[in-house]
Amino acid sequence: MNTQQRRLILVTLIGAAMLIMTWLASVPIAHSVEPQDEPRDTVGVLSATQATTVYLPLIAREIAHPEVRALWVSRYDWTRYGVTATAADVQLVVSDAVRAGFNTIFFQVRGAGDAYYTPGPEPWASRLTGSLGPTLGRDPGFDPLAMMISLAHQSGISVHAYVNVYPAWQAPPLHPEYPTKTHGLITPTLGLDPPHWLNQLTYVSPNGIHGLKSNWRVHDSITHPMPISWGEYVWASPAVTAVQDSVLTVTAYLLSHYALDGIHLDYVRYPGQQYSYDPFTLAAFSQALALSPTLTFTDWRGDFQRAQVSGLVARIYTQTTGARVLLSAAVWPRYTQGRDEFFQDSKVWLLAGTIDAIAPMMYSTDMITDLVRWTEAAQDFQALASGRWVLPGIGVQSDECVGFDQIATRIQTARALGMAGQAIFSYSALRDCMASGVSYLDLLRAGPYAVPVPVPPVTWKP
Repeated sequence: MNTQQRRLILVTLIGAAMLIMTWLASVPIAHSVEPQDEPRDTVGVLSATQATTVYLPLIAREIAHPEVRALWVSRYDWTRYGVTATAADVQLVVSDAVRAGFNTIFFQVRGAGDAYYTPGPEPWASRLTGSLGPTLGRDPGFDPLAMMISLAHQSGISVHAYVNVYPAWQAPPLHPEYPTKTHGLITPTLGLDPPHWLNQLTYVSPNGIHGLKSNWRVHDSITHPMPISWGEYVWASPAVTAVQDSVLTVTAYLLSHYALDGIHLDYVRYPGQQYSYDPFTLAAFSQALALSPTLTFTDWRGDFQRAQVSGLVARIYTQTTGARVLLSAAVWPRYTQGRDEFFQDSKVWLLAGTIDAIAPMMYSTDMITDLVRWTEAAQDFQALASGRWVLPGIGVQSDECVGFDQIATRIQTARALGMAGQAIFSYSALRDCMASGVSYLDLLRAGPYAVPVPVPPVTWKP
């Protein structure tokens, strides 16, 4: 089958999904909405007329099957600069997820070596107490992850702890109006208990653990460590044993202290082709060269770096299998580019059975509104599934909100392709985007998610 024939089939598939959506939307079904005892804020809520007659998908009641309906909830979705987070913020996230019809939440618990749960191996995140650094380690007075799990489970929603893997620190940004003013120190505060991950790797006790100086960071081609820059991540090298072990310590702690349904990995890759020429990687090459004297670094590096990332994924999978929970990962939206430029080989994970689900991040600017390109990528990933779940990422907002029809049609297309579900990015965009005064949360529940379904059975695990 040539490329032109393949694209014709994809366009036909998309057209069929859109015709179904259009026809379903034309069938009004009376649907009573529970009356409210007390008035509440009606911004983004179905109007009285819309609430009386909601256009429910007629066929959906007959053909609804189990699927994953996952919602990414990042730390930026519910915490704000200058405001201390509260339990009510987490309650609202769960309430809105129930309102929209989700059955799975990827809830971020680690941004860059910090914790959105009771420490633990790493200190409380500063965003929980309203800053971008100075309040690192300050107790916010509640445990966001424990509350999320309790409330979500009461509503039948699975919770996966969403962990940024290799970013070790994100320095606060410079003040946008006063370039000489900052939101805090460029490095984490010393003397915390537990120390921040950057300090754990850099120093020895009492300010750290491993004492690796800057050697643990990814290095560029002239062997300079990645600099610590205002507002940017500094990345740890996957080739460093202490880095791998630290991540495993975090995931083990989460699995042993919380009733999770899964671990969800993000940034489980290198930052780019220009990295890493760090001392640990160069030492590994020297060992390989001793065995194969004609070996070149260029030929050797790709497989080595992919093996470091894949090895960590496999070790975390062993942890999650022992705990009887799922392991998933957000992966690069184009498999080949992810493998070659970021050393993330999600196909190997699926084939080796070292991951339960991948969620390709298919909400980049060239996919978020290009349905044919999105469908091609979804189909390519589904072909790699090897019996595991592929959950295509669906974007809600780029520079502005995408039309809700773009979201609904992608959900229908994923179903037509036989995929295990979808993952929508992200909570705050869904909450804020509206069509004719109606929140996208409500449009999901009135349309593609009108019929509640459980997640599919996991047939490959005991």
